[in-house]
Amino acid sequence: MSVIENQKIDVNDRLYTPSSYQIQPRTKVLGRPLFDGKNENEVIAKLQYAFSIGSTSSEACNFADISTDSLYRYCRKYPEFRDKIRLLQTTPTLMARMTIFKAIQMGDVKTALWYLERKRPQEFSPRVAEQYQLSKQERRIKYLENVLFENRVRFSWAE
Repeated sequence: MSVIENQKIDVNDRLYTPSSYQIQPRTKVLGRPLFDGKNENEVIAKLQYAFSIGSTSSEACNFADISTDSLYRYCRKYPEFRDKIRLLQTTPTLMARMTIFKAIQMGDVKTALWYLERKRPQEFSPRVAEQYQLSKQERRIKYLENVLFENRVRFSWAE
């Protein structure tokens, strides 16, 4: 195990361990450095943090103080990092779901109703219920309109 494998980088009270694809023996590389000479592990840790709170690519790059081109070059060089970004971007959604679930478990009726209105609108949405609460006269009018329409269609075919 190298020294880098044991290294953890602290970004906003979260510790990030460099992934295996980041820990590679360095050979003499020609050309521009990936992150403009900045410490790669620190930049990756900042990017991971930014993506884990739902940032876009440009916001994450701004937070890590790199260009978006540098991020895209890095993703082309390490495609598994692109996959990790996609997973990290789902973190806020998952945390929101967990929060809703915890509130429902604690017996929060408002949250439970809100959740059901969005998950099963045909059953629990107040708008859908209003549509079907027609008065007796309105139901009769709808019925007669349907009968007239059907008869008109039937007679138009008979001609």
